[in-house]
Amino acid sequence: MGYMFPPNMSFMSIFPVAYYQLCISSSPLIESFSIDEAFLNVTSCEKLFGSPIEIAHKRKNRIKEELNITCSIGIGPNKLLAKMAAELQKPDGLTVLKQEEVPNRIWPLPVKNLFGVSSRYEHHLKKLGIHTIGDLANFKVNILTKRFGVIGKILWQCANGIDYSPVDPFSLNYVKSIEHQVTLPRNYLGEDIKIVLWKIADQIAQRIRGKGYVRRTVVLTLRDTNLNFLIRTKTLPQFTNLAKEIFTGAMALLNTHWSPS
Repeated sequence: MGYMFPPNMSFMSIFPVAYYQLCISSSPLIESFSIDEAFLNVTSCEKLFGSPIEIAHKRKNRIKEELNITCSIGIGPNKLLAKMAAELQKPDGLTVLKQEEVPNRIWPLPVKNLFGVSSRYEHHLKKLGIHTIGDLANFKVNILTKRFGVIGKILWQCANGIDYSPVDPFSLNYVKSIEHQVTLPRNYLGEDIKIVLWKIADQIAQRIRGKGYVRRTVVLTLRDTNLNFLIRTKTLPQFTNLAKEIFTGAMALLNTHWSPS
């Protein structure tokens, strides 16, 4: 679970998710994050169920009594810090992590411990001299953005304990985006790129139609072997599920923002 300290927000990150029905009685704002984890927003629940720590203890006890399993609960000012808190003490922990505690408790940890940092990102961050979460938090964000695109800024925000994402009870019921990625075996130029983009657009269009959706925003993401990112978006004139219109939008982005040199 996660608890948001002042100003009046509360989040919890809970392992495992088997307690789902047991926890929804504390707040309807519960979001399944993975097969064994969920977030719970207990903002303004104090008068009904007590403080976030009291709610966490009650949930842990009930889960143990009714399911005979243990769980780890992290309490923090947002989903990110709630998750980080839950990771600090497993398999049967209850950890509170305040925003002002991030420098002392989170920054000394290896950068790989930060949520969102894969082994590949860890490798490239270390090339920049970033070995701890604190190194990342104090690195120049403009350099990270230039190096990794929007992901660089997001990683910098996470290292500083910044996360504005809400608890979304319907996150598993709505597909926010449909994407397809391909790794090319060599450098592609000219007509070869058009062929690749057409195939991707066609596959995405088929998936959109298969789900009965229409979409209006095209996102083009390019990444080279050094993990340099180019991410650009374009809003189409109208909603569509046709490959030709998706392809046209992608080509417009490519021609505008990418130079083959």
